[in-house]
Amino acid sequence: MACDQELTLLDFEGSISLADILPFIEEKLSAGLWRSDVAGQMQWSRGFYELLGLDPRLATPSYTEIERRIHPDDRSGTRSFGERVSNRLLLEGEFRIIRPNGTLRWIYGRTETLCGFR
Repeated sequence: MACDQELTLLDFEGSISLADILPFIEEKLSAGLWRSDVAGQMQWSRGFYELLGLDPRLATPSYTEIERRIHPDDRSGTRSFGERVSNRLLLEGEFRIIRPNGTLRWIYGRTETLCGFR
């Protein structure tokens, strides 16, 4: 690539909005993100709704909804999804979800607890 054609970080930042980057990445990688505050109030990205097969206008983000979607054979018998997250246990692995239309989908999930972020 010629020097005059190199894309600098500054040029990149000016060519695409940060608000467009997450949906682009989620779509291309079939990924989704979620976050929760200490009170358990959750927010899901559009990609996360799509992974679960849920309509953002109809589903309310919650640990209960996530747990409900996980295949019964893949659920932890000792702690709920919400308890594992609130106890800062790293959750990582593959599991199946059951989408509202009845189809099974394999998901690779990884969660990390980040404190002090807004």
